[in-house]
Amino acid sequence: MENFLYPLAYGGLLLSAAVYFFLKEHKHAAGFAKTGFFASSFLYIVSLFFNKHGLPFDILGILAPDLAIFTIVTLIFNRLASGSKILYFTVLAIIVGLKLFLFDTSKEAIVNYVENDFTCSTESNEAQNIVGDKETATLPSNLDANGELLLDLNLKNKDAIVPVLEKYNIKMRRAFPNLQHDEYSELEEYYVLNIPTFQLKNIDVIVGELKNSGAIDYLENNEILELPQNPTTSFDVEANKPSFGINDPNLKDLWGFEKMGVAQMYATLKEQKPTKKAKIVILDTGVEADHEDISSNYLSLEKKSNYDKLGHGTHCAGIAAAVTNNGKGIASFSPNSEFVSVSSIKVLNDSGFGSQETVLAGIIKAADAGADVISLSLGGPSNDAHQKAYSEAVKYANKAGAIVVVAAGNSNKNAKNFSPANAQGVITVSAISPDLSIAPFSNHVQDMEMGIAAPGVKIFSTYPKGRYKFLNGTSMATPYVAGLLGVMKALNPELDTKTAYEILKSTGKKLEAGEKAGNFIQADKAISAVLEKE
Repeated sequence: MENFLYPLAYGGLLLSAAVYFFLKEHKHAAGFAKTGFFASSFLYIVSLFFNKHGLPFDILGILAPDLAIFTIVTLIFNRLASGSKILYFTVLAIIVGLKLFLFDTSKEAIVNYVENDFTCSTESNEAQNIVGDKETATLPSNLDANGELLLDLNLKNKDAIVPVLEKYNIKMRRAFPNLQHDEYSELEEYYVLNIPTFQLKNIDVIVGELKNSGAIDYLENNEILELPQNPTTSFDVEANKPSFGINDPNLKDLWGFEKMGVAQMYATLKEQKPTKKAKIVILDTGVEADHEDISSNYLSLEKKSNYDKLGHGTHCAGIAAAVTNNGKGIASFSPNSEFVSVSSIKVLNDSGFGSQETVLAGIIKAADAGADVISLSLGGPSNDAHQKAYSEAVKYANKAGAIVVVAAGNSNKNAKNFSPANAQGVITVSAISPDLSIAPFSNHVQDMEMGIAAPGVKIFSTYPKGRYKFLNGTSMATPYVAGLLGVMKALNPELDTKTAYEILKSTGKKLEAGEKAGNFIQADKAISAVLEKE
């Protein structure tokens, strides 16, 4: 009521004063102006009682500046009354406009709506006084301290969220402000809520009020992602025996090449020219762009993503797109540098942490950069029954022409409870051991929309500072699938996710683990199937 009564009353005061000075020579008309003045004064005083900031704020924050403005205005009106009518009422309109829209200090919070963006930016007295709670409050497990909640705003009823923001001093910002294609998904309606520390104890109540407000279509946690520890497992790996016709010295350490038919694939591709150079984008801890076995295939998208302190992203990049036949290190599915390039978007910090928001933004950025394949060797347990935001981001990427490949996870559990492995539209990858059993740590993919298997134990690949290293995990299996998909897309750029997956599945090797692992990718057969479809 205050938001309506206060401007009406103060506007009435200014208008009645203006009319009085303009008509003061006409006593009868001026009498009506006096009546309007006293009525407006009464409403003005009443409006102060609806302000929630208290008496000190009423006197110092509202009454004092209003009286000062009113005094100045009446002096101006008195001086201009005998002059031009147009000038007189123009000045009146300007003064009222400035007061109501620029100098209104009575509002409890300033809520801006600019290009579909809200920001609740004013802290209440409660926020300023509860110092103890700020010191003792703890962040709910697995939520990003810079924005705990991610929501899909109902734009038709967006104003209904404002009271909740004001009540708990919540800041709200648009989650993905730089979308190039709003029409691809609902991501333009997504916002992040940053809850003050002292209000975290009320997060369950806040979530309930948000859901009941009618202002949101969907709400989920903005979860923290952390790279898992490299799982340990013991397997003896025999050196590769076939002749691959290439000169990379560590080819002997890539046990998966023999079991995935890579020699036969190289032979098939020997006389083939790609239709395009497919772009594989690694979303991870960054990539060492100047590594000797990556640099010739590397395409920079942003400077900050061209280094890797932890090594996880660099290891994945080498698996997906190491330079083949350069006399250094390892090889990839791409027989030469004509088929694929590899790029990096750093979505995890130097400690291996990120959030759902940063990963989603990375998917969008990769899609907008023209990625053909997006590889995500990351994730974690999902606290939400459904991960709509991930699915919307994947939809966005798919419509931009990208295939999204995601690690199943390393917890020896069902991947349906892990994100983004459980997102709609992704190809989810399990890890296979050298004996072609499912790795003891690998999550299972039998309930995934599109589950597939690739080598994930004792995987030798590139590492920062020009090194190479063995690692284990579904993180390693995922870029194998991404690398193969990159070659497939280079041959047939029109391949969509569903078609590509059906090729991988139908040509893949069935394993003893069955659907828990998914079919094991066979590079030679997959490439032959793509060429047959051209």
